[in-house]
Amino acid sequence: MSKRTLSILGMASGVLIIIAALLMGYFGFPSAGFGPRKIAIGLFGLLVLIVGIILFFWKQIHAGIIDSSKYSWTTLFGFTFLSVYVYILFEWIFTITKPSFLDLVPFSTKVGILFFTSAMVACLAFLAITIFFALSRLPWFRKSSKLFLALASFIPVWIIASMILILVDNFTFTLFSFGIVNTETIGRIIYLVAYTFLFIFILAKVPKILSDISSVVNRWKTRKFLVPALIVVIVASLLITYRNNNQSSNLDITKQSGTNTYPNIILITADGVNADHMSLYGYQLDTTPRLKDLGETSLIAENAFPNSSTTISALLAIFTSKDPLELRVQYSEDILKDADSYQHLPGILRTLGYYTAQFSNPTYADAYDANMLSAFDYSNGRSISEGTFYNFINKYFIPDYSYFIYETTNRLFDRLNHIFFIKKMVNQQALVEDTGQFFNDQAKIDNLESVLSSKNQPVFIDIHWMGTHGSKFILKKQVFSAG
Repeated sequence: MSKRTLSILGMASGVLIIIAALLMGYFGFPSAGFGPRKIAIGLFGLLVLIVGIILFFWKQIHAGIIDSSKYSWTTLFGFTFLSVYVYILFEWIFTITKPSFLDLVPFSTKVGILFFTSAMVACLAFLAITIFFALSRLPWFRKSSKLFLALASFIPVWIIASMILILVDNFTFTLFSFGIVNTETIGRIIYLVAYTFLFIFILAKVPKILSDISSVVNRWKTRKFLVPALIVVIVASLLITYRNNNQSSNLDITKQSGTNTYPNIILITADGVNADHMSLYGYQLDTTPRLKDLGETSLIAENAFPNSSTTISALLAIFTSKDPLELRVQYSEDILKDADSYQHLPGILRTLGYYTAQFSNPTYADAYDANMLSAFDYSNGRSISEGTFYNFINKYFIPDYSYFIYETTNRLFDRLNHIFFIKKMVNQQALVEDTGQFFNDQAKIDNLESVLSSKNQPVFIDIHWMGTHGSKFILKKQVFSAG
């Protein structure tokens, strides 16, 4: 059996083993869920897939396809640079041609975002390739230097495969209202197989692509100047867009001693609830008996009005004590900027030693998505440590830059996590339509109880219920709203 056949069989076997592990977990063979045994099977399949890919490259190396006389690390850097800039260009075009947080910013800022994001991603890609390059120069690996060159080419291949995945998903969802987010077990497996084989297909084309690029570079006699020129472009893009944007110092708060004296604070809001349909406010049906009983010993606002007609705008007005017109946040596509990103109640409470958490609705009532920085330790499945990189960028560059990177990475990794069965992608449109989807608001109460019992510090919890949204309440069992 030839090495090429062996490598193809290895890659196919790896994919099949991974699929088998996923099917076992989701259909309960021999039991439901993913125990250590099924995870081990999946990891073994991943190992077989990687070995198959390496064997595929090993055959190419010994066949002389990967030859430094045809192309080199310089060519790989150039190919990666092009891959990054094309991918970010498509994402940039997608963002500026739809309703987004960039609607009101000058065109010069939009162009700056394109160059800044491309430069930042190129920096990370170049750093990864440089690590492979450095390893190939070590005395122990000199004989395998070409293998490191082949492995480093995984980086631009992954970028291109991910770009194609995003473009196809955008196309199918825009025209046919179907995409990765709509898929369940079988559909996710189909996308996983398609993405894997797309990756392998592009990987097989890399030697020919790099050879063609190398021919052009040699013809123009620019090999010595290519990498320095790319570095100059990247550094210039970052320097041009740099500014000191340290707004966090606007919160000058003195922490008092003995934080245990601070009370726990719980903010509960419900989406789409009208006072004229609540028995608490005199409605003829007894729709809110619990609130009515609680109201006998509580302060009730009898002349209260919402700050805005949209959820995120009204919530941000509560958190910041600022008018929505001042915040310039009206829809879920809008974001907080500059000092408004830091001047809010959750940030003040965190400074005073509070643990802050938010259990709401991603996108339509999410602090992170609204660019509320240093606000919640935990918000809808994400921790504040995940935003450290974006906070750093937001400190030294225009906030729109960091948020574009945040959105771009989320768009990609939400899809990859979904098709690789790491984390299911949330269909935001289904959350606000009458689709029969149950809003698990009880889970938010369970999370609240868990936080209260596990933390030895004062807590601030924001809970936003969605079960009351829409023309019909989507509940497992209707009680007070049944009539």
